[in-house]
Amino acid sequence: MQIQQSAAPSGTPIHAMMTQNRPQQPTMNQVGMGGRAYGLPPRPVPQTQSPAPVNTGYYQNQQMQQPIMHPPSRSGSLNVAGFNAPMVHQEVQQQQVSELKFYNREDPYYEFTNFSPDKVVYLGREYPTSEHAFQAQKFLVNRPGLAEHIRTFSDRPRDAFEEARRFQPEWRPDWHSVKIQKMDEILREKFTQNPRLRQMLVNTGTLKLIEDSPYDPFWGVGRDGNGENQLGLALMRLRAALQQEDTAAQQANRHAEAMHAEVGQAMMPTMPY
Repeated sequence: MQIQQSAAPSGTPIHAMMTQNRPQQPTMNQVGMGGRAYGLPPRPVPQTQSPAPVNTGYYQNQQMQQPIMHPPSRSGSLNVAGFNAPMVHQEVQQQQVSELKFYNREDPYYEFTNFSPDKVVYLGREYPTSEHAFQAQKFLVNRPGLAEHIRTFSDRPRDAFEEARRFQPEWRPDWHSVKIQKMDEILREKFTQNPRLRQMLVNTGTLKLIEDSPYDPFWGVGRDGNGENQLGLALMRLRAALQQEDTAAQQANRHAEAMHAEVGQAMMPTMPY
């Protein structure tokens, strides 16, 4: 049987003969972005996604906040703000600031005051603020009922302060000789029970911490700025102790890692030469 081949008209080019019977491909205008000419489902259009939030380590799943340099306080020292404590301290160093003042609620580092709304457990009792804990100690030894009243009757630190002053005749007789020790103990509990506050304090480095209170020349600096600043001194004592603890922990970790590496090397089988 012979296969009949259709003859091409004479004079037809070879490439024209090869493509003469090929099905026509749809054009882009016919197909469109979704390839609808072939009956395919529309191709999804890529969506531009915003970058994932950065975990700052302090506020989970929030964008990292840059430190803010605030105007000078009433006595001319620079106030520093920022939620990311390590970045704050870095910014402070860049600005060559030697002091950090705190006092007003709307100012940075209000957490360093005893009026900040941070609960603290001291001697087995939970207090709404460190101010409550401190004021209650004036009565705990000789008038425990009044101490419990200070702890529970109001969540406002101002109320605890004024109530303790109202019962001043009932203060323990040796209060003025033990009050700095009590402040040291309560501050340690406050800052070690709250990791964020602890990090804020540690990351102030070597800055001089000043409670810029114009009303209290003992715990603050008073109206003339020459007060004793005992709260600032207590915070700096605590900061130094926490920094030493961190340094010791880092050294212990490095030592443990080195020992682990040595043990791993010793347990590796020796290869014959």
